[in-house]
Amino acid sequence: MFYQELDFKIIDILNDLFILSLKSTKMRLNILLLLFIASTALWGQKTPDDKKRIKKTWARIFNSDQGNRGSLSKDSIDFSNLEKVCKLIEKYGYPKKEEIGKYSKTPWLVWIHCSDRELKELTFGIINKGLLENEITERDYHRYFLRALFFRKFGMYPKRSRPTLQNINNRLEEIGVTKSVKLDILKIQVLCRSFKAIHKNESKIILGIWIKTVEPYTREKVNIPIELYKYDDEYFYAERHKDFQPMRLVLKREKGDEWVFTFKNNHKDEYLEISNLSTLTMFNKEGEVLIEYLNNN
Repeated sequence: MFYQELDFKIIDILNDLFILSLKSTKMRLNILLLLFIASTALWGQKTPDDKKRIKKTWARIFNSDQGNRGSLSKDSIDFSNLEKVCKLIEKYGYPKKEEIGKYSKTPWLVWIHCSDRELKELTFGIINKGLLENEITERDYHRYFLRALFFRKFGMYPKRSRPTLQNINNRLEEIGVTKSVKLDILKIQVLCRSFKAIHKNESKIILGIWIKTVEPYTREKVNIPIELYKYDDEYFYAERHKDFQPMRLVLKREKGDEWVFTFKNNHKDEYLEISNLSTLTMFNKEGEVLIEYLNNN
């Protein structure tokens, strides 16, 4: 209300000046321009109520993200939160710690929890905006966010280096991203929602169901049911212990009853092979066995 009253007072004053300047065409044009700039600037400012509402929105996304961690986390929630973060930043700018406290961490927390490499690269403008607004330090930008993106692309962490401008630029070039803060909202929205699409069981062509006994690399025992299936001319790998977003597969080779798949949006360090005995095995790029799945068909 304060901003609106102030705006009306300024408009009244400018109108009076405009009437007094009717004899001067040049002065009249200058007054009109000043009137437009002043009115637009004031109406564009956030009122105290606006700020409270925006803070509550960031708080909701923050709580949704933090409540979606652990063994029962759902990728669909992470994708939905990422879409909301991009739209909020595009409309109101990057949140500041001095204005909303701990909730200013929400953009980079949601980004880091996104499991898809393509979407991470598409939304890297979030991290670049945080760096530009001094809400993310150059040290964290280099050693945390670029490191995470490097791992998603190559399946290994880069060698540690000092966060100098040269090292940062080298790392950006290695990964294939830039410091652009542009967010393609439409493309992000389409990609996020395509990941959240539900694949109806009656439309799936099931290739097989197995038990995942351990996690690769960590060798942690998990005993999770997984399935490989074909849906709408694409192949998918899905873990069924939670609302795990199916991972797209690429059929690299098919010979008789032998099928070889790679993960479409991953670093391609692992591949899956179904043998003629319906056994499923995950290998690394050197051909070493990472997981032997138990047949559950």
